[in-house]
Amino acid sequence: MFRRVQADHLALRVAWPDAPGMAPREVLLHALRLAVIQRIWLLGTEIPEFSPRHGVTRQGLEAALLRLEVPAALDLLGQIFPSGADAGADEDYGEPPSPRVAGSYRREHAEIIVPMRALFAIVREISVAVSHEVGSFG
Repeated sequence: MFRRVQADHLALRVAWPDAPGMAPREVLLHALRLAVIQRIWLLGTEIPEFSPRHGVTRQGLEAALLRLEVPAALDLLGQIFPSGADAGADEDYGEPPSPRVAGSYRREHAEIIVPMRALFAIVREISVAVSHEVGSFG
C-alpha cells in the first residue's frame, strides 16, 4: 500500500512540480501524532483476554481502539478490569481462602489503561496544534 501511495506522490510531483506541500512543522506534528496513535494501538494488544461482558469482546475493544474511540474503550476496560479490590474478598464464607491473592487489576491499570488515557490526551493536544498550524482554528 505504501509503495502505491509513494508512486502516486512521485507521479504527482512529476506532473505538477509546484503542487503545494506541508510545512516541516506540520509534517513533524503529523508524524508525532501517528507515532502516538501507533503506541495506543500497541498498548491495545496488551489487553488480556476476558470473557465477553458488558456487551463487548476483546476484538470489539480492539476495533474501537482502531477507530480511536479511546475514551469509550477505556471506560469499558475500567468496568471489565476494576482497579479496586473485590468487595467480597474480605467476607468470611466459612472456608479457608484460596492460596491465590484476591486483588484488583492494578497492573492492567498501571501498564495499559492509565498510559493509554495519557497518550490519547497527547493525540488531542497534537491535533489542536495541527489545527493551529494550518490556520483552521477559531
